[in-house]
Amino acid sequence: MMNKMKTTLLAAMISVASGSALAIDQLNVFQKDQPATAESVNANFKYLEDKIGASSESIDCTSTPQALREYMLNAKFAGDLTVNVIGECAGPVQIFKDDVTINGGTVFIEQNAPASFAILNQSNITLQGVTIQSGSVRIAREASVEFKNVTLPEPKSTTDHDDDPDILPNVIVESSTLSFESGDLNNLSLLARANTSIVLKSGLANPAEKIELVDNSSLISEHTPLKIERDLSVFNNSSMTAGAIEAKGEIDLETSSSLVADKLTTESALEVENGSSIEVVNDDETAVTAKSFECGSSSMAIEGGIKLTGQMNWNGNNPPAWFARSCSGELDGDYEGGIINAERSPVRIQRTDNGQYQELWLDQDSI
Repeated sequence: MMNKMKTTLLAAMISVASGSALAIDQLNVFQKDQPATAESVNANFKYLEDKIGASSESIDCTSTPQALREYMLNAKFAGDLTVNVIGECAGPVQIFKDDVTINGGTVFIEQNAPASFAILNQSNITLQGVTIQSGSVRIAREASVEFKNVTLPEPKSTTDHDDDPDILPNVIVESSTLSFESGDLNNLSLLARANTSIVLKSGLANPAEKIELVDNSSLISEHTPLKIERDLSVFNNSSMTAGAIEAKGEIDLETSSSLVADKLTTESALEVENGSSIEVVNDDETAVTAKSFECGSSSMAIEGGIKLTGQMNWNGNNPPAWFARSCSGELDGDYEGGIINAERSPVRIQRTDNGQYQELWLDQDSI
């Protein structure tokens, strides 16, 4: 009898092709020996159509701060979903489905949760017009995310082993992609690691705080000039391509990493180490301006001149530039900054006084 009922119900559902359907909040469940009316079956079809197709939901956290978090915990159905949010919502907000746009609202962390948003292994996720009041955003496991006019919280401060003040990342991306489509880079402290791809679209406002690329990660910046209040770090086979970059902190390339830019300016040190490479080409103005420049076991191609404004913070000998351990390449254009020390490093430098290249190769050679 049960098999007959299932067959009859399936046939009824398949045969219904028209007729109005009442709106329902959940699927109608039919019991044994209960007739499946056309109205009930059509309502089920309409419910599934709404869930599978594009849909939208309004969430008001004004009186229930956990409303967004609880809704997203259960939103696992297929199809595009836009969630329009008002009020201040308690995080962490975890997203478990693909094709989600969260539009508006403010999110804060509750009970010292590490992240305001956690997006793991989900595709086509967009945060649009969202204000993240506290905490961080964690994106991982091959997720694909876009930020559109997202306001980030001020990064938390920390202290490293040298007692120097630093900040923690507030956007952490692992093995995923993140595109900043529009809005503001203010307060951005980015950590991208483990085969992550970052894109900064043109027209973004305000400087980022800090950017760190680690372990085969990449960043392409269409936004120029890209301004950074603190350090820019590119480590462990990572790469960055940009127009103009202006950093107040160090620009540091380590371990087979690369940086390509049209112009590079830092108020601190420029360091290129351990098999890394830097390429800066500018025909109109000074290509590289830095306090000091250290190149070790790496390569450079700088066309358009270089200006060094200070010295390295070494004890004893403090040259503005130090090329060591077979640093190789070319500096083409005006050079301003005093002594360059070179240790077993074949670097060709074009001097403005005679327009000739001079190759440095001997231990402690200098110009």
